[in-house]
Formats: sequence, C-alpha cells, structure tokens
Amino acid sequence: MNSPSELLRWLGQVKPPVYLMGGFAEDIVLGDAPRDDRGDIDLLIPAEDWPQVRAALPGLAFECRLRGPGDEPLVYVAPQDGIDVELWLARPLADGYELVLPVEADAARFASLRLPEDTFTFDRGDDTRRLPTVSPAALALLRATSARSRGDATKRTRDLEVMRRLVEKFGLDEDAVEPPLIWLE
Repeated sequence: MNSPSELLRWLGQVKPPVYLMGGFAEDIVLGDAPRDDRGDIDLLIPAEDWPQVRAALPGLAFECRLRGPGDEPLVYVAPQDGIDVELWLARPLADGYELVLPVEADAARFASLRLPEDTFTFDRGDDTRRLPTVSPAALALLRATSARSRGDATKRTRDLEVMRRLVEKFGLDEDAVEPPLIWLE
C-alpha cells in the first residue's frame, strides 16, 4: 500500500469493522476531498473487538502507544508506509461509549468522553465496501473535545470550524456537542 487512500480501502475490508474517525472521516462526511498529507489514520472500535481486529490485521505491527489511568491501553499504533494507523478503544456504556483521551495541553491528565449510542451505526448511504466512519455526532464531540484541550490557538480555531460544519450539515443540536468530559488523573 503506497498511499493513505489505498490503506483506507484495505482497512474497509476488515471484519469486524474498524471505524474511521478524525480528519479523514471528517473529509468524507463533509464531502471534502480526502487529503493524503495527513500523518495518521484514526480508527475507533468497541474495545471488546480488539482481539478479532488485531487478528484480522496481521500485516500491521500494533504496539500500545498510550496507556491511561490504571495502566489501561487506550490506543494502539502501527506505522505503515509513512503514516501511523492509530486504533482507539471505546468502552461500552449502557447508553453509548466511553473514550478516554489525553489532554493535549497537559499530557499527564486524561478526560473521559461519552460518545453517543449511534457512534458505530452511521450509514453514509454510499458503497458499503468502504471503510465506515463514526457518526457525525461522535465526530463533532471529538472535535469539541480537541478544541477544549488544545494549547495551540490555531488548531483550536480549526477544530471549532470543523465542529461548526458538522453541526450545520447534519442538523446536530449545538448543546449536544458540548462534550460532557470527566477529568481523570
């Protein structure tokens, strides 16, 4: 695989599915041309799918890159042709999913973000052989969380602009994208 686009097509064949989040997912759901100049491909899966997903991706050498409170694995990373494939684990809750994220401005702190129940059920209505994305509501929550934790004003402004576009295009409730964060130590 020589390009991120080829890698994305390959990842779209994985069973159980992996779900695209982050910049590539935003490009796709907002109708922008996906940029091949990104440094990573962000994926999200229900944590219980990790053993099956790892077995389905024997060509990727995943290593735990980040551990959270209690030494719990949060993200696995596999470098592939100059781009990092980051696979984040979401824990199921009664009414959605929990994603534990590092706080960019303070790497020693973590935040628990509650993602909506529809995180893994978004139907883009296009070719079902393509890599699925997390729902627009989950993408907006992730961008809002990023904006709240960024130390860099330029990146924060960009995060808020992407969040605004997601809210407008998908008619999301602006109050619902105010991330209900729980700060963890």
